[in-house]
Amino acid sequence: MKKDSTCQGGSYEIPIMIQDKAFNEDGSLFYPDNATPPVDNPVPSTPSFFFGNTIVVNGKVWPYLKVEPRKYRFRILNASNLNAYDLSLSNGGVFHQIGTDLGLLHHPVDISSFILEPAERIDLIIDFSKYKGQEIILQNNPIGPPSPGMDMIMKFIVGNKSTFVDNSQIPQELMPFHKINPHLAVRERTMHLDETTDHYGRVLHLLNGKTWDEPVTERPKLDTIEIWHLVNHFDFPHPIHIHLVRFEILGRKVFTEDDFHENGIYKYNPDSLTPPLEYERGPKDTVRTEPGQVTSVVIHFKDHPGHYVWHCHILEHEDNDMMRPMVVKES
Repeated sequence: MKKDSTCQGGSYEIPIMIQDKAFNEDGSLFYPDNATPPVDNPVPSTPSFFFGNTIVVNGKVWPYLKVEPRKYRFRILNASNLNAYDLSLSNGGVFHQIGTDLGLLHHPVDISSFILEPAERIDLIIDFSKYKGQEIILQNNPIGPPSPGMDMIMKFIVGNKSTFVDNSQIPQELMPFHKINPHLAVRERTMHLDETTDHYGRVLHLLNGKTWDEPVTERPKLDTIEIWHLVNHFDFPHPIHIHLVRFEILGRKVFTEDDFHENGIYKYNPDSLTPPLEYERGPKDTVRTEPGQVTSVVIHFKDHPGHYVWHCHILEHEDNDMMRPMVVKES
């Protein structure tokens, strides 16, 4: 048996891209072209959401992966239109999380489950050496409408022998980084997630009540820090993605009318926040905004001046005006 000093690279570092799809009888992809009332909508007319009934991983329907009894590194992406996934291992096993959307954590974190919204990523290690000869399901606790098979993502089939001796260890210090200091923020912005209808009566999900083609209202200066308060007025989550920045989640708070001034500006009280979940405490560019809550993030506009966007990463929402331009100014 050969020796191997690392669990990184080659066959032991595997991307996992999860999507939910629907198929026609001939195997072609199904997508509704006129699912939003009223019936006189133009065709095609994008629905305001889409749930598939089949899980696809890296292009394969409900696949399996044969693994050796050793450590594997998985970089997992939720690439679904709308569906979020609450993931765990069927045998109650542990994930050793080492990274979030934008890079490594300072220290690894052991977690038993985690939620990924569309566009969120997670970097983790599973040690299969404890599970020789087992079959383990990467399972989903469905968040959306129940559908047969949506509680399963893929299967791991663990062998009894390894090609290499796994001498690797998970470092206790991964990538030291300085947290963004919210006290250095030069500005706070209140961002309302709301909706209206277009001239056909179709629902439009919006940011601050504005459509894509209205003038830019977010113009942060390069190398400054801001705090954005994302106010979700809906009864379901929205994943909000801010392009080419790193942010950190400060926390969330259930809001009432008393939390806002008359002009809609949020009355920020950091002591009232519920801290981010354990697996969210790293560098991020996409965040799950919970329904009926304010999600506060601190952003450093550090590296990239120019024209960018921020938007909801539900595909049908970003295609229908839940996307806004922003300009990072050099001075």
